[in-house]
Amino acid sequence: MAYKREFERLEIEEDAIAIDESDQELGRVFRVSGGGFQIKPISEEAVSKLHPGERVAITVVEPASGVRNIFPVEVVYREGNSVGVKFVRSGP
Repeated sequence: MAYKREFERLEIEEDAIAIDESDQELGRVFRVSGGGFQIKPISEEAVSKLHPGERVAITVVEPASGVRNIFPVEVVYREGNSVGVKFVRSGP
């Protein structure tokens, strides 16, 4: 049986930047889907505080338009040059 993704991946036309809760840039957002997204870190140090299982709020900024959206996420993995997060519901 072939693996089928629960959510289709969406291509991002514009560079979108991930920002952490202390307003520090984490890196570029890519491979977005209905379940979450991946971050290509600007440096290992930038994402060193993100650990699998941890829940954080990440702000995604679209530089050209100035649009900012805050997403509650859970870190799924951090390996190589990628950090994967999934969307979580805030509150009960």
